[in-house]
Amino acid sequence: MDLKETFEYLVSLGRPVAIEADGAPYINPAFTRIPDPTITPLGVHDLQGIVDYVQAGFDVRSAVTSGVPDDLVTPAAIVVLSPLLVQVVSAIRGRDAERNILASAFRQPYGAPFNQYLDQERFITWLQTGFVRDLDWTVVVDVASAVTAQSIVTHSDDGVSQTVSVLDGIQRQHATVIPSPVLLRAYRTFEEIEQPVSALVLRMRKGEDGASPAMGLFEITGDSWRVHAVESIGAFLRARVTLPVLA
Repeated sequence: MDLKETFEYLVSLGRPVAIEADGAPYINPAFTRIPDPTITPLGVHDLQGIVDYVQAGFDVRSAVTSGVPDDLVTPAAIVVLSPLLVQVVSAIRGRDAERNILASAFRQPYGAPFNQYLDQERFITWLQTGFVRDLDWTVVVDVASAVTAQSIVTHSDDGVSQTVSVLDGIQRQHATVIPSPVLLRAYRTFEEIEQPVSALVLRMRKGEDGASPAMGLFEITGDSWRVHAVESIGAFLRARVTLPVLA
């Protein structure tokens, strides 16, 4: 009985039957190939969780006692996919030459509102909660806090830097140059590493109908911060594990 006749016979039985053909398992009635076994990735919240997973090796040890194939759960590399996502993967395996994702660390983004104007209260709140307090942070907070709705009188503006009137004390106003670009570290990646520095243009304008002034931080270096963040994540992991780290 050839392979075609065998399939036809099994279909006629009307019940699930598994067979092997060319070294791969199939099951009727459609005789689709049974996929290679996979595992559910372990989710962790930070880079140290990835380090702890690799160093513990509990999946590899449990495979020995449970009969799971070693290559299914043996870490082969750590891949830094973005400033927010790191995965531990196995080597390629099975007839489909697929990799298993063994563990994954994902950091929720802050949703930083760059490249848009915000009202003064929201802007200052963002500065207080979304940035490391170093570099030009204090200068930006001081200027943003001193400006009032009536004091946005632009004396000069070259498209990058502005000179506006700000409150000095209770009632006095004086012209001041808005620092621009400014260097700030927004929280954009895992907190175990140093947050990347971004050069940002600080802009201000009057609010509508007497509303509070509008302010914004506009990116001028594109996605260079992403490159630095990925490099920093790679360096952090390489210092703590022996697996190859691809970043």
